[in-house]
Parts: sequence; C-alpha cells; structure tokens
Amino acid sequence: MPGTAPARTPSQNRRLWGLVGELAVATGSTREEAELALRRQARAVSGQEHTSRLSRDQAQQVITLLEREIHGQQAEVAQREERQPWGPRGPGPREKVGITERQVQVLQALFVQAGLDSQQKQMAFSSRQCKRPWPQTHREYDQIFEALKGMVLRAVVPMDAWARAKAIAQAPELNDWQRGFLADLCRQFQAAQAAGDISTVLTTHKLAKLTEAEVAAGVEA
Repeated sequence: MPGTAPARTPSQNRRLWGLVGELAVATGSTREEAELALRRQARAVSGQEHTSRLSRDQAQQVITLLEREIHGQQAEVAQREERQPWGPRGPGPREKVGITERQVQVLQALFVQAGLDSQQKQMAFSSRQCKRPWPQTHREYDQIFEALKGMVLRAVVPMDAWARAKAIAQAPELNDWQRGFLADLCRQFQAAQAAGDISTVLTTHKLAKLTEAEVAAGVEA
C-alpha cells in the first residue's frame, strides 16, 4: 500500500528475540517474563504489542529501548557486586562471590513475610538450608532464597500482592526493568480479575521480583 512504512527486517526480528534472551539472563527472569518487556516496549513505540506489525524505524526504537534495559540491569548488578560482602566469612575455602547488601535486604524481607521475624528463627532456618547460621556466598543465598520463596507464596494473598505492586509502581528508586515488570504484573492481575480468577497470576519468581522491587523502593520489611 502506498505510504505504508516498510515492515521490520528479518535481521531486526532476530535481534529483537535475541535481546529477549539477553534480558532474561540479565534480570534473572524467565523468557516468558522477558517477552512481556518486548511487548511493553512495542506497545510504547507503536501502540500495539505485535513485533510483526512494527515498521523498521519502530523496530529499531524497540531494539534500542531493550538494549538500554539490559545495560541498565547489568550496570546495577555490577555495582551491587562491588559492595562489601555481608558479615565475616567462616572458616574453610572462600567462595569467589560474596553476598551483597541488597541480597541481605531481600532475604530479610522474605524472612519477615515467611513469619521468621526473629534472629533465632532466621539463623535456624539458614542452618538447615546452607549449613551456616548466615549465608556468606551467592550459592548459599540461593539455597535460602529458593526455600523462602515457596513458603511466602503459599501464605501471600493475591489481592495483597497486587496492592503491593501498585503501591510502588512509580517509585523513583526503581530501574526501568523493575518499573516495566510491575506494570506488566499489574496488567496481568487486572486481566485475571476480569476473567474471574487472580489466584494463578503470582509465581515464586514474580513474588521474588516484587520483593526485590520493594527493597529497591525503600519499603521496610
């Protein structure tokens, strides 16, 4: 049709979907959740979510926006990992990467949500999961983190989680990926509510990302 902008090229399409995989790695999310970011950026640029309907100029804009999200997330991770590990290391071989201050804050928030609100309970739980009273490395953090996510998900009320997401969605402390994640999460809750059931929206991964966003926004555990 005369005047119609040329559609995005095959190479642009490959780049778009390649960036989805890179974003999933950079944010520690699933590919499905990274695809939500792709659709969000497509909607912001063109008013609709289908990459096949993007023009070449629009596709390039989406590529640029996704690259910025990835670079921003990588920079934040690098900055966190430069911080001092939490607490003294125990005896024995040292792990290469120590736990960060932000990870400590996320664990503390999950501990409270799981009802483990005293130091004694937290140390006992940690000892069961990683054989230390406190985690010292990323590996030990993951062991505790994964166990806590399941506990909290079983106790959380979906409507409360939705309210938590809406409360911090525009917090200035959040990065672009976190804002996009919260916006997508709220849209999922809204669509599920319209369909009559919001109980299946939240997963352990989404709950963890919500908690991380709350920590970034300065929400007290």
